[in-house]
Amino acid sequence: MDSFLKAAGKLLTAAVPHDDRAVLRWDLAGKLILVEDKLGRDFSPEFLEEYFAANPGISYVSKHTGMKVGTFSQAVGGVETILRSSFYRDYMKPLNWLHAAALFFWSQNRHELECMINLNRPETQGDFTPAELRTLRLIYPHLHAAWRRVRRLDTEHSMRGSLEQLLVTLPLPTVLLNWNFVPVYHNRAARELRALWDHGPGDERWKQSPADFQVPETLYKLCLQLKAWR
Repeated sequence: MDSFLKAAGKLLTAAVPHDDRAVLRWDLAGKLILVEDKLGRDFSPEFLEEYFAANPGISYVSKHTGMKVGTFSQAVGGVETILRSSFYRDYMKPLNWLHAAALFFWSQNRHELECMINLNRPETQGDFTPAELRTLRLIYPHLHAAWRRVRRLDTEHSMRGSLEQLLVTLPLPTVLLNWNFVPVYHNRAARELRALWDHGPGDERWKQSPADFQVPETLYKLCLQLKAWR
């Protein structure tokens, strides 16, 4: 997941010039994670929480769920408003940025913000132009589709890991199959029963490795019948 987000950040750097970039995401527990800072800064979790709590742009985005691309000046009402704000004095000025554009990636129901890529510029570089924002909007659908796939795979991997932890100690032979009846997980009891099925109670059954595990042909045919009845 983080590798994809870093690659997306590099793509945006090539597409739209900016001096600074921060890629952030929220994990499944709602914890904010800094995936990448273009300048190599290592912000503490406490700083990130304080930064986002004070950021007036975040409250704007939270009221516009599903927003895809936006600028900081758009969110707070212009550069003059930014310059008068305590957020500029406490955070933006020390980090040397005045202008920002961001891409927002939401959960499937568009209620929770899952990730955002911030592109920041100092005052001398100027705000993002309408043409540059059009470029970001053209790129967004491709990154969003890729993000949804990456997020789905990450969720499936996390759920599978939790399920494996639950099943690994069960004394009952347990096998998880995908839709094509390929084993995606089996516990030790299932492996031992399959070896006994193939080789009987002799010593030969202990020579079968976990990589050799397959569903017995009889059970495979029963699964085919059950799938046909579905």
